[in-house]
Amino acid sequence: MSAVDELVEGRLADPHSLLGPHAQNGTVVVRAFRPEAQSVRVRVEDAEPVELERAHPAGLFEGELEGAELPLRYRLEVSYAE
Repeated sequence: MSAVDELVEGRLADPHSLLGPHAQNGTVVVRAFRPEAQSVRVRVEDAEPVELERAHPAGLFEGELEGAELPLRYRLEVSYAE
């Protein structure tokens, strides 16, 4: 079973090992788990917001932030249906 499957089933012992910002292939990837969200954007200071893609139908969103470096200060903008 993958870490994503464990996360969406509520069984991942360390969710922050998957969620938040992580270095990956020379860039920074941000993941957020928002089960009821319609869309999620990442806002980093002095940069345009980046729309995250739905990586899992249960509400896992992720996206690459080219040019970003860790540690990363960011905010999530989450949109819900209502």
